[in-house]
Amino acid sequence: MTSARVRIPLLDLKAQYHSIKPEIDAAIAGVLESSQFVLGAEVAAFEEEFAAYCGTSECIALNSGTSALHLALLAAGVGPGDEVITVPFTFIASVAAIGYVGARPVLLDIDPSSFTIDPGAIEKAITARTRAILPVHLYGQPADMDPIMEVARRHGLVVIEDAAQAHGAKYKGVPVGGIGDLACFSFYPGKNLGAYGEGGAVTTGNVEFASTIRMLRDWGQDRKYHHVLRGFNYRMEGFQGAILRVKLRHLEQWTEARRAGAARYNKLLADSGVETPKEMPWPATSITSIPCAVIIAMDCNQLCKRREFKPVFTILCRCTCSPFMPTWVMGAEPLQTLKQRQAKCFPSRFTPNFRQRLSPRLPLR
Repeated sequence: MTSARVRIPLLDLKAQYHSIKPEIDAAIAGVLESSQFVLGAEVAAFEEEFAAYCGTSECIALNSGTSALHLALLAAGVGPGDEVITVPFTFIASVAAIGYVGARPVLLDIDPSSFTIDPGAIEKAITARTRAILPVHLYGQPADMDPIMEVARRHGLVVIEDAAQAHGAKYKGVPVGGIGDLACFSFYPGKNLGAYGEGGAVTTGNVEFASTIRMLRDWGQDRKYHHVLRGFNYRMEGFQGAILRVKLRHLEQWTEARRAGAARYNKLLADSGVETPKEMPWPATSITSIPCAVIIAMDCNQLCKRREFKPVFTILCRCTCSPFMPTWVMGAEPLQTLKQRQAKCFPSRFTPNFRQRLSPRLPLR
C-alpha cells in the first residue's frame, strides 16, 4: 500500500491566528470602535513599542518594507547619479528601491559562511559617487556590522540596514535596527513579525531622518494640507498597527520556536551531504526567518533523488533567493561565491550564453 504524501505548510498563519485569537479580535474591534483606519493611536503606539524593541529612539510605520527602503534612501539624500553598495543575494526590493531614487546599485559578493555582504570587498568598491552602504541581514543572520560601520564612517557614507528578515536579531548584543544610520523592516504576513496585509517600518536614532520620513510617507505634509516635500501615500493602516502590537508581544517566543526548528533541521541533515549556513560568532541572538531556510546551498537535483527528502524538495528551492534581477541590474557573470552557491540550486541559470543574455548597462562588481 502506498502512503499518501503529506504536505506540511511552510508557515501556518491560520494556526498562528487561532493561538492568539482573543487578542487579535479585541485589537481589530478596538480599531473599528475608534475608526482610526489610517495611522492613528494604534500605529503610534506600535511605533513607540517597536522602536524600544530595536533599541532606537525613532520608528516610522509604513505600508511595506519596499516603501521603507525607498524612503530611507530618500531621507539619506541618495538620488540620481549616486551609487549604493549592496548585495544581489536578497529579495529584489533591496535593489529595486535603489532604482526608485535614480541611483545605481553596486553589487558585491557575499561572505561564503554568512551569506551576507563581504565587508572586505566594500572599500575597493567605493567611488566618488558612492553615497550609502545597504547591508542585508539574511535569514535572520546579521551582517558583520563593525567593519561595515568603520568603512562607512571613514568615507562619510550612510549605512541603511535591510532588516526585513531579521526582526529581533542581535549583533554583539545590539539589536539590528539600531546599528546603522537607518534600518528597514518588512511586516509582510510571512515574516517573523507579520501583519495581516502589507506593512513596513524605518527605525533610526536620527531625528532629522525620522522627521523627513514621516513627511514623505504622508504626501510630504508637515501639517495637514501643507505639503513641503514631494511625498507619497505610504502610511500604515490602523488595523496593521493594532495587529502588530499584539504579535510583537509574542515575537520572542516564536523566534525561539523557529530557532529550535532550524536546529532540528541542522541535526537531521548533518550526514546528508547538504550544506547549511553557519551561525556566525558575532550574533548574541541569531534567528532564522523560516526554519527550513537554513538549507540554502545544496545540489537540488541530487537531493530530490533521495527518497527521504522528496516531500521537502519544493520548500528547499523556494527558500533560496535568486540573484538574477535583469529588470533592475543588467550585468556580466555573477559574483564568484554567489555563482557557486546558486549553481547548485539553479543549474539552468548558468548557461554558456549567460553574458550574452544580459546587457552590460549596469555591470556587477
